[in-house]
Amino acid sequence: MPIRYNDQTAVMDGVCTIEEVEGLIAFLERTPRASVSMSACEHVHTAILQVLLGHRVTLVGDVPSPFLWKWVAPLLPRQGGG
Repeated sequence: MPIRYNDQTAVMDGVCTIEEVEGLIAFLERTPRASVSMSACEHVHTAILQVLLGHRVTLVGDVPSPFLWKWVAPLLPRQGGG
């Protein structure tokens, strides 16, 4: 499963496709202060990015993918404000 859900965090792993969008939306709607970890993520579908941006999800941990670090990470609030 490309996205695992913990108490407050959606953990993205590998390639996250459009098939993950409905589950992500459901998680974010029932988790008011949700965060997302992209530590093991290689790629996210643009629909997932739109959901994350729309919910202003806090990014936690490292973002090792150069593309995600450069283009996605700056768009999301970071844990600790960084």
